[in-house]
Amino acid sequence: MTEPSTPPQGEAREPPPAASAPQAAATSPANLWVRLWEHKVLQWSLAYLGAAIAIAHGQELVAEAFEWPHLIGRLLMSLLVVGFPIVITLAWYHGHKRLKQIGAGELGIISVLVVIAAGLLVVFVRLPGEQVQARMEQTSHQDISQSPRTAMTVPAGVSIAVLPFVDMSPEHNQDYFSDGLSEEVLNQLAQIKELRVTGRTSSFSFKGKNEDLRVIGEKLGVNHLLEGSVRKSDKRLRVTAQLINAADGTHLWSHSYDSELTDVFAVQEQIAIAVAQALSITLDVGEMSRAKGGTTNVEAYDRYLQARTISNRGYGRQDLLRATELYREALAIDPKFARAWSALYSVLAATLIYLPENATSARKEMADASAHMIALAPDAWWTQAMRARQLTENHRWADAEAASNAAQAAAPVSEVEAVEAYSIFLWTVGRATEATEVGERVRQRDPLSLGLSYLLQISLCMSDRMEDYQAEYQRSKGLAGDHVEIDRLAATCHRTVALDSTLDSLHQNYVVQNGTNIGIIWILSKNGLRTNPRFKGLLRDLGLVEYFRASGKWGDFCKPVGTDDFECH
Repeated sequence: MTEPSTPPQGEAREPPPAASAPQAAATSPANLWVRLWEHKVLQWSLAYLGAAIAIAHGQELVAEAFEWPHLIGRLLMSLLVVGFPIVITLAWYHGHKRLKQIGAGELGIISVLVVIAAGLLVVFVRLPGEQVQARMEQTSHQDISQSPRTAMTVPAGVSIAVLPFVDMSPEHNQDYFSDGLSEEVLNQLAQIKELRVTGRTSSFSFKGKNEDLRVIGEKLGVNHLLEGSVRKSDKRLRVTAQLINAADGTHLWSHSYDSELTDVFAVQEQIAIAVAQALSITLDVGEMSRAKGGTTNVEAYDRYLQARTISNRGYGRQDLLRATELYREALAIDPKFARAWSALYSVLAATLIYLPENATSARKEMADASAHMIALAPDAWWTQAMRARQLTENHRWADAEAASNAAQAAAPVSEVEAVEAYSIFLWTVGRATEATEVGERVRQRDPLSLGLSYLLQISLCMSDRMEDYQAEYQRSKGLAGDHVEIDRLAATCHRTVALDSTLDSLHQNYVVQNGTNIGIIWILSKNGLRTNPRFKGLLRDLGLVEYFRASGKWGDFCKPVGTDDFECH
């Protein structure tokens, strides 16, 4: 046999010609795809992606059902993302060889991936408040730096409107709570004298409307807007607020607050203070502290907010009854809730006029509410407004004037309750011109409030400014709320009455029975009621003539004649 030849020593051995061919083929795209398929990398990857999607969807459903915090979802999603390269590594080593033990090489790769995953978790998974705050602050800086500098006409001074906060709770069932937070922030801001704050009704007219912020600012006549959101879960509360430049829609300031609901009023005060600081107003924290009279009981506060929403719609029969019941429920939960006692007193006072069949029981309950208000918050503006109503009903005119002035001076401008108490006193003593000036002034602050429009219409009707009254009446038809009493006033304002029967009725209602809406005596004047001699006797019986002489304020319809007589027109 012929033996194979061997190369001489010292000569270089040439590699077999086919030795490099498999390497080149292995690195080609076609062979790489085959190796990935043989190692089952694609199969493992697709299976992992399908399982990850199912797990993520299941977590979302369970989290919504049990109101899990968003941090759990972010952690799970981060783990699923960083787990993907680990699965690919395991597939490369195990998919083809079916090895059951992890080798040193893949163990090293997996260790590196775990370290990288831990770093990503630290960087990207943070507390919700930190993440939201960082994102909002970044957006704020970007908006300010990139916003165009356009010349716009801005109202004089610093002004703001508080838009209703959006309910972001999982079940979207905390609308009343969100509105209440917005209203409390508005009241806090209204305490700053240098800040002009749009009233609640006008601001809340944009609730649920996705309108351009610049357009809202123009409609409300303000140069700043405060918008925000509320997320309520069990007893935890998150409030996010943003201050917007109404001229160009840019963000000037934003912040998120997390708190237990038992401390909700402190959070509201903190938001108001932060906004005031953002507007560069020198602020004394003591002056911005919330007035006494709130509650720390969430259930009582919920009832109170629902009742306020109903009672602000007008004076419809069913609305009055439902609001009264909700206030009672709030006070049954928290008997020290002074603002609820005040609101209950006000709605019962309306009951005397609009539900006279319930007057006896309403008066007893009003006396109880009054006693609680004096005990809990004797110096609060709403207690002064209550005193003004009582003193007016008892014909103690000088004391009623002092109490109504105190309530008007101390209350936020947007509070209809204080404006109503002052207007009732002015109507009663025949000072319709002053009442009209008050009504026109507060209408400018809250032009979309039907309640304030109603008060102004009464004053205009009493002043015999019929053209202005008709214009305001027509304007009010486009405002939201119950228009029953608005239309009833229109009929009364244009009605001609029978003198003798009307005077008999007025004497019985307001002298004998101490009726509350005495101001109507000045409205019923279309056929000379005020010039009738019996009308002068009615004024004496009510004690008004004595007040006129002592104060020197005879009002718009009467004047002294000599030292002992007077005349009205």
